[in-house]
Amino acid sequence: MLKPIIQTIAERVVGEIYGEELSIDDYCVCLRAAYVVVKDRFGRKALGMAHIPHEEVHGVGIVKAPSIDRLVDMVIDLNTLNRVLGLATVNAISQYLMIYRGFDKELNFDKGILNLITEGPVCIIGRLDPLVRELRKRGIECYVFEKSQLMRGDAYSEVEEFLLVPKCRVNVITGMALLNFTLDALLRMSRGLNIVAGPSVSVLPKALKGIGIHAIASILFTDVDRAISHLKLGNYVSLITHSYLGKPYIAMIE
Repeated sequence: MLKPIIQTIAERVVGEIYGEELSIDDYCVCLRAAYVVVKDRFGRKALGMAHIPHEEVHGVGIVKAPSIDRLVDMVIDLNTLNRVLGLATVNAISQYLMIYRGFDKELNFDKGILNLITEGPVCIIGRLDPLVRELRKRGIECYVFEKSQLMRGDAYSEVEEFLLVPKCRVNVITGMALLNFTLDALLRMSRGLNIVAGPSVSVLPKALKGIGIHAIASILFTDVDRAISHLKLGNYVSLITHSYLGKPYIAMIE
């Protein structure tokens, strides 16, 4: 049985905090997303979040408090919300390492996702409407896919991904694909540049090496309290719309 990508990422991120005295300081499953805050022995905090795939939430199993010790098991838990909290914890630890351990040197804060896309066709896996509008304005052909029927609109179903993803020069995949394990299949069928985007994939870049991801576009949260207030009010986080919550970045994966 192949190991899910999210499990590999969690194992690698946990391996980077050997000797660190990190603990869970706060967490919440809010309306649109869950967040987790980690804290070290000096009181320094970092926040990670993951959006909630509402169409996949069910009542099977018990939702458990996030735990660094159980993190690898959390990201492959059968209960969707446990996976969301697990990914938020992976992101919180990653943010801590990037802010306080110097791993932010791998991040480029001057370039956005549009700098990586110069030609099409482009497959957009998950609704990223501001990006799609800008690409089409530039005359770049886009195919948009959305899993949720409630949010689909004029986007393709996930069924058509198998037909179109292999034909695209660039595939932009939301971080939500980590939670439903579809990222694994998408990367296997892709023949183009693979960019994973969104705050749900604010993962330590070195934890993504050798997986098939070529770049990530995410955000480094610089004000934990402001981000918490934003999420508690039931908001989601967009790299473009909510850039005031932190510093959007691009990270190339070797």
